[in-house]
Amino acid sequence: MIDFGGFDAVPAEEFTSATLWHLYKALHSPHKSLLKLLLMECYASEYPQTEWLCQDIKKAVYQGGYMMVDLDPYLLIYQKVEKYLQNAHSHGRLALARQCFYLKVMGASDNTMDSQTRGVREKYMQSIAKIWNWPISAIDNLKYQRLWNIKKATAEHAVIVQQLTHCYRMIMGFAKDHVAQNQENTDDLKLIGRKLHSFLEKRPGKIEIITTRSEVHSKENILSIVENHLPGGDGWGVYLGNVLMANATDFEPIQKCRFLIEILCWLVVNRLYYKQLQLQFSSHSLKMPNEELHSTLAQINLFLTQNFNYDPPLETYRILKAQLNSLVIINMGMSDDDGLCVMSERSDALSYGMSRQCFVQSVDRISLSSWGEITTSQGEGIEGLFNCFTDIINNTKKPLSSSCLKFVCHTPARAKEIILRVEAVFDVLIKLFTKPHHNRSPRYILPGGTSFYVFQMSNKTLSYKELATKKMLLSELASPREWFSAVHFDQVVLENTPIQLIYSLNRPQVIQLFYYENKGDTGVYIVDEKGSLYTQQHSKTNSNHLLKQYSIFLESLLRRNLFETFLAIEYYEVKKNSTGVFSYSPVQLRAASSCQQLSLRITGEDTHNGIIYSVYCNEKEFSSLDYGNQVFYAAYQYILQFRNGKINYPIHITDIDLPLSAFRIDRPEKLQVIHYLNYKQKIEDKFNI
Repeated sequence: MIDFGGFDAVPAEEFTSATLWHLYKALHSPHKSLLKLLLMECYASEYPQTEWLCQDIKKAVYQGGYMMVDLDPYLLIYQKVEKYLQNAHSHGRLALARQCFYLKVMGASDNTMDSQTRGVREKYMQSIAKIWNWPISAIDNLKYQRLWNIKKATAEHAVIVQQLTHCYRMIMGFAKDHVAQNQENTDDLKLIGRKLHSFLEKRPGKIEIITTRSEVHSKENILSIVENHLPGGDGWGVYLGNVLMANATDFEPIQKCRFLIEILCWLVVNRLYYKQLQLQFSSHSLKMPNEELHSTLAQINLFLTQNFNYDPPLETYRILKAQLNSLVIINMGMSDDDGLCVMSERSDALSYGMSRQCFVQSVDRISLSSWGEITTSQGEGIEGLFNCFTDIINNTKKPLSSSCLKFVCHTPARAKEIILRVEAVFDVLIKLFTKPHHNRSPRYILPGGTSFYVFQMSNKTLSYKELATKKMLLSELASPREWFSAVHFDQVVLENTPIQLIYSLNRPQVIQLFYYENKGDTGVYIVDEKGSLYTQQHSKTNSNHLLKQYSIFLESLLRRNLFETFLAIEYYEVKKNSTGVFSYSPVQLRAASSCQQLSLRITGEDTHNGIIYSVYCNEKEFSSLDYGNQVFYAAYQYILQFRNGKINYPIHITDIDLPLSAFRIDRPEKLQVIHYLNYKQKIEDKFNI
């Protein structure tokens, strides 16, 4: 036998745990638990001189002269709660207590008991109502429980949520006053508290699950979904019967939401949608045929049936909330856009045809969390889609797979094409940004409309940025990097250049030079040790001479050990066949004879007046101490003296040895080959005017 102590020694934390547990149960069976919650509130108000019902029963038994019916536990609970609420002048909560007691005795439906038993219990309830002076209409009103429609259930839900919130705040205040800090923070308290907060919290986009949805015994045959003009902007409402925009102000909606996706999800979650339901759709901004509307609701219903847990185990709340599954509906209510029917050889659904049209116009999303929450969000265009992707990858429970996301689209003639395209993009994002890679920060570049978008992970968070033009994209590729960053291109990005091919060979700590000859011109592409791209087009030039000049320059940089780790140099020739496909082949460059070449070396040192430059043409020195800001012009004039007839052909710098400030960086580890190549081009442009 275990002695748990007397009732005088019941610890305060027992009130907290018991009340929170009943709150937890009330979320899905509210009427069964509310009466007990009110009793716990009554007990807490008497603490520490609590008058326990069990002691009242014991006293009655010992005194004798009692009736068994008078000792019914639920009757005793109700009697104590009624007295407490009457003293508190809480008439609304008293009506709720009567309803809970009635439902406990009579059940929620006529189908739960036989007629004889129901007759006995109805007679019992009549006697209770008479003894406790209930209002004359109370019993008749409670009988209509089985005839509730969604409007009544919604109103009742609001009352229940208000009561649950009141109980939650009450017990938290009690815990703060009477429970020691170490007890208040027990696991059960935390987990149930998280569950309650998750369920009761209201925020934009979150779908409210009606606690009384199972009590709706009268299903609606006709519902209207109407777009309304609201003071804060357009919104949507659900109405009973046939209602249009023209007369919507004459009726009260049973639900109002900011976006249509919230309305549709709310209907499904709270069991108002069924296949035979007649729906009236009225909107000035969207055109949604009845077939599309029912198909969308059916897809939402299937998604929730397969993936949503209305009552997650309490252990789920031990870890932080995470997204589990998402349903994305593309172009909802935009099924008649004739602009999506244009034909073109450029068939990318995200950047279609010569006008680079994006077929994704709207993105509506439903997300399910591990804490049993359903949230919705809405976005527009390509950025709405990409915001959706980044949020899913950043916040969905790992490991992540493509099965966590389902797409729905009803766009005529384009639906399959759009879905396949967005699925392919999402699969690439999962592959690149949710699994370990040998480099720390890959980049993914793809088109969207007339722009380009670059996805990259930073501080374990995926984000993207827009590059409006091809020039901006090339500038992004040319920018210095903090560390090596591999680049993955969508197949339609820079498709008429060899850049995709070049980056497919890119590796860290390797400098790669590619040249491509086309009609007498030579294009030079250099990818440095961190993946930064340098490009330069040379017109009417000798490719062998040009490549030797680049080789001398790169070899000079590496000979002076400017970099922390050993860097290799590779050379490739790029060719394009008759079908437009680029290919490459490695080449070997012979070292040029130093006696046959002009050595043009630029050096400098930092001073408090800035950098003092020195330009060495072979052994001849030109210093800014002597020539000031004309030092480069003086060197240029000197070089021209060696040319027959002062012929003006390109001058190439063979070496650069400058302080970090010349490249606008402050630490040696930031230095990379792209800095030297850009500076080389800047000075050569001054020479080769």
